[in-house]
Amino acid sequence: MLIRICLSLSLLGTGVGNAQITTWQLGGSGLDWVGNDTTRVMIDFAASAGSIQPQYIEAGQNIIQLADDWFFRRAPRELNFARGESPRIWKWNNGTGANTENGTFLVDGDSTTYNVPKAEEIEQQFFTIDLAVPVPAQQFGFFTPSQGFRSNGKKLREDAVPAYQVSIQEEDSPLLDQKADCATVASSSSSILSDDCGVLPLEKIVGQVTENFEPDIRVDFPPQYVRFIRYARKLSIIDAEDLNRCGQVVAGESKNNAQATRKGCAGQGNLATALKGTVADFELFGEGAPKNVVYKTKIIDLGTEQNFGRLFFAATPMRVIDGTAVETPKADAWVEVEVRTGRDDDPNLYHEFTILGSEKIVSREHYENVLIDRFVRRCTLCDPEPRAPKPGLRASITYDSDNWTFWSTAISQSGKPLELRNGRYIQLLITLQSRTFSDFVRLDSLWIEQAPLLAQQVVGEVARLDEKQPARGFTQVALGEMTDFVYDISARFESETGFDALRVRTGARTLFKSLEIGAAIDGEDPPESVSFTQVPPEQVIEEADGLLIHLPEPITGQRNRPIRLVFAAEVFDLATTFQGEVIDRSRAGLPQFIVDGDVTKELSTNSLRVLGTSGAAPDLLQDLTLSASAFTPNGDGVNDELQIRYGLFHLPEAVPVVLEVYSLDGRKVAAVDTGAQRSGTQSVRWDGRDQDGQLLSPGIYLLSIAVASESAGSKKIQPIGIVY
Repeated sequence: MLIRICLSLSLLGTGVGNAQITTWQLGGSGLDWVGNDTTRVMIDFAASAGSIQPQYIEAGQNIIQLADDWFFRRAPRELNFARGESPRIWKWNNGTGANTENGTFLVDGDSTTYNVPKAEEIEQQFFTIDLAVPVPAQQFGFFTPSQGFRSNGKKLREDAVPAYQVSIQEEDSPLLDQKADCATVASSSSSILSDDCGVLPLEKIVGQVTENFEPDIRVDFPPQYVRFIRYARKLSIIDAEDLNRCGQVVAGESKNNAQATRKGCAGQGNLATALKGTVADFELFGEGAPKNVVYKTKIIDLGTEQNFGRLFFAATPMRVIDGTAVETPKADAWVEVEVRTGRDDDPNLYHEFTILGSEKIVSREHYENVLIDRFVRRCTLCDPEPRAPKPGLRASITYDSDNWTFWSTAISQSGKPLELRNGRYIQLLITLQSRTFSDFVRLDSLWIEQAPLLAQQVVGEVARLDEKQPARGFTQVALGEMTDFVYDISARFESETGFDALRVRTGARTLFKSLEIGAAIDGEDPPESVSFTQVPPEQVIEEADGLLIHLPEPITGQRNRPIRLVFAAEVFDLATTFQGEVIDRSRAGLPQFIVDGDVTKELSTNSLRVLGTSGAAPDLLQDLTLSASAFTPNGDGVNDELQIRYGLFHLPEAVPVVLEVYSLDGRKVAAVDTGAQRSGTQSVRWDGRDQDGQLLSPGIYLLSIAVASESAGSKKIQPIGIVY
């Protein structure tokens, strides 16, 4: 209810009919951070009213207690679990749901709760803790319960762990999912691990003790970011009295003896004596701000479908000095925001198996509350096994990309356009990042431009002009070659105002060829054929990465006609989306993105994606040309500068390009700052001056231009002459 009230207030006085831009806001005077979240990892709501910031960890504060909503398997199957957004603690390889087996009692901060000592193998006694985010830490600890007794009458407080190993690491890695190298020997009543089985430590072993009598353990290590901790119960000579009788390997015992005595235990089930050592709780201590913290909103209903513009936020960099957080622009901390939008209230599709083993879509409620998990565990330590597909079992969960956008790239600069298609629902994933323990960023508020739709939906597809129905179903072109394309667009209206301009972004130089308007669409959608007539556009603006076309007449619900745009463009990436948008120039609204779809039967791609092809892996830098083989930078206005042209290919993002000049003896004599550049044709100029701004002497020099990459083909060298 709060969401709908705030949105209604934000629209008052602006008028939906005139398509003015409004804002949706979170924090500050907008929606409250508290209560509108579905995930919060190390987020502090209380430090500053109306803002969020990382939970700053104080010395002596148990970091584990700052995390909540723990999962107790390595790979939880709950629908609300997301790796890196939820803390986990699991026993052995995968974890178990039994309270006396999992880590429930080991992270609850209660010294009176614990896992009951059991008669089982030492190799099974290890726990892995995932705090979800890296935190500043320097000490790990655990201790025995404050009360209770073993079955032999010994106080649990005195039941120290005889031997242990503690290892840590900062980031997620495949090591966490690797199992110990174990061969499992099964019997009718139990599963005995071979002596080749061992616990795999994490990247850094910070503590390893083979003989311990202390009930309270503290393992110190240099301050560092820690996300994962692995505690492993190790074998000790102290265990010999209980374990020799059942064949456990103890210090000094030979491998052959161990194998022989293990065989004698195979029919006994569990060991006869419960293991020594009882842990009440784990603790982790450090001081500072986490490396990153996570806040994810609920899926928020905006009431009606909206177009989205720019994302803004107000953030305050902070630094802790002498125990006090103060504002400072020098703080090495920043905000990252990812956004996705949808046309319904769930981005996932849920499936049930049919009697034939195929899958059908069901509601989330049916999936969660009626269907049974397909995977089953035959024993505590067994891996999950799939049941045979049949009705009543959960099948796959897939992403509903027809109605939901994928998460946007992380936005770290306020005022950036979202470039997401329209939707009624929105969700944000916010990460507050930091590079040092003392610095963090406070996010005060965040807001997004929104405006009513220009059309219910605008659909487009692109193909090569000479291959409108490619045999493989998608558009392919040669990299770096100017190619003619046809781009068809159609709109569907209910009560929207329409548009009178369109923009197509190819990512490179684009040449306009023609604009065609089709006959009004009646009946079949998409129509079998459309009669297009070439018309002169009101204006064509060739932009750096595409075209902006002002249409000769508006496209509205009353005058709804398909559009065909023909243009030539170069493709420099192996996969490029020719993103388009429509615009209403007569109103202060927002552009609306064109989505993939079937416009006419004449084109068969149903897509805006274009794939680039090359006979071999393309060089990142190609087609280097100079305006002259020699130039005369003497200030007379003739041939004073050297123009350097080249093409950049297959770059996933903007990268630095380094242009340097060397003398023939190998000395670097000049450098040109080109900045970061993207795929496409590039051009830079050099005035013949050295690094100190002085004109170089006449002679032959080597011009080197390189992409900041380790890839082959990322550097070109060409001689150049300077004459006067």
